[in-house]
Amino acid sequence: MEAPRRILAATDLSAQGNAAAWRGAELAARHGARLTLLYILEDRRTTHPVPDGGEPATTRDRAAATALQGLADDLDRATGVSARTRIQHGRPDRRIAMAAEEADADLLCIGAVGERDAELGTVTERVVREAHCPVLVLRRGPREPIRTVLAASDLSEGAAAALAAAATLFPEAELSLAHVVDDWAEDRARAAGVAEAEVERQHNAAVAGAREALAHWARPLLPDETQPHLLVRTGDPRLVLRRLMGQYRPDVTAVGASGRHGVERLLLGSTAADCLRHAPGDILVSGARDEHQEEPT
Repeated sequence: MEAPRRILAATDLSAQGNAAAWRGAELAARHGARLTLLYILEDRRTTHPVPDGGEPATTRDRAAATALQGLADDLDRATGVSARTRIQHGRPDRRIAMAAEEADADLLCIGAVGERDAELGTVTERVVREAHCPVLVLRRGPREPIRTVLAASDLSEGAAAALAAAATLFPEAELSLAHVVDDWAEDRARAAGVAEAEVERQHNAAVAGAREALAHWARPLLPDETQPHLLVRTGDPRLVLRRLMGQYRPDVTAVGASGRHGVERLLLGSTAADCLRHAPGDILVSGARDEHQEEPT
């Protein structure tokens, strides 16, 4: 991923939403990017933005615009980044994803919103599912430094995009790269009566091979000076990643939006969705949607 040139930060003007704006401003200052702040006045009857020069703003519009400009002024004083502001109407998840695409954003920053729809998931999950650029979901305080990054890898294009984005956005962070080897072969070997010593030998060989493959896969995605810690484990990817996140407590967890089995348009890829729900810190989800990938059945 090249350094971002256009960053969109969506906020609902809550503390969590404003954390996204502050992180967006910090990244904009670091990378010389243009920052736009977006606030959605929720109206589920329409997904169209209020046109510039359209009807006079309502009291609610004016109040939102004043608050958003106040946030922009605070960011300018603290970071030197002069952010544009946009007020739109519509359903938040749809409008945020559409606004990112319309702005050709290289990065979308949002706060972690937990309101859950029984069928569609949280607002955050729906935004990440629809966005066509990397999405940084903020859970931590707005001014906390990013010191550690845990990137999940299944050697897919989505994981490659997430790793490259994390290395670009947070070049000074300590990077750990996690890869999970499926242990079904070990279970089958035990069920077939293979001696435990042979199962252990096969396990060690599989882990060593996966570690070598992981290092080879990651090398062209990272700057020459970056030496990630390679964490190769066996088991269920979601459960293993939960344990690693709990053990290492990374400031950012980076994960691909889709894995080796294609993109799920109605449900975010299971590993990414699980990280969104369980990561202790911020989450970076990347991996552009590939129209040629096979849809799951």
